[in-house]
Amino acid sequence: MRPMDQFLCRLLEPTPTVPIPRGRLFGDKRPWRKQVASGFLITVGLIEGFCVIGLALSGLLWWSSVPDPNAPLRFLVGWWTLPLAATIMVLTAHRWVPFAIGFFFGPALLKTLGAVIVGPSPSVQITITPQVTRSDAAQLVIIFAAVIALTWRFLRQHPAPTRFLDRCAFTFFAFATLRQMIAGDRFPPLALLSGVAALFIAWLAYYLQRATHRHEHHSHTVGTLDAKL
Repeated sequence: MRPMDQFLCRLLEPTPTVPIPRGRLFGDKRPWRKQVASGFLITVGLIEGFCVIGLALSGLLWWSSVPDPNAPLRFLVGWWTLPLAATIMVLTAHRWVPFAIGFFFGPALLKTLGAVIVGPSPSVQITITPQVTRSDAAQLVIIFAAVIALTWRFLRQHPAPTRFLDRCAFTFFAFATLRQMIAGDRFPPLALLSGVAALFIAWLAYYLQRATHRHEHHSHTVGTLDAKL
């Protein structure tokens, strides 16, 4: 099998998801060299992640600001960052998904929930613009809670493997979230909702496949027992 074919086969197969480090802030008993190496790798990963986000944002901003998208040269100059960022996101989704959901949408859910309960506060910024009403915050609570629920299988101590459909859904969700940031606080946030819809499709496919495998395994087990009897 050629190297390219092997690469595509590995990409289409489920990949182990990198879990979020738990309980290592104060109770890490590893040698200090391993701790330093692990911290360095995490820092490099964060820098790479922000660089990819910068690429995606630059492409989306160009797309939003170009007055004549039919101009071939301007189109190619502005859009080359989008396929590059999307390719990197798809290939590395099993590494960044738990961190992105846990460290961005977890705190965002708590902030919006506080805005719903006690009312919006000028000192606590939930979105890009601070003018968010309580009803808008309630919508965001539902959306953020749905995002965490649909991706909870990747946030556990032993996360589910990342499939190719998950990679595509998370990449689309990341671009939809960035697009919503550029669009501003428009309610309902249609771009963000489209990303949540992609996560729902991946979630539904995962549990349907899981139920099918369980049914097949149960049928095989029953058939084996009947054959023995």
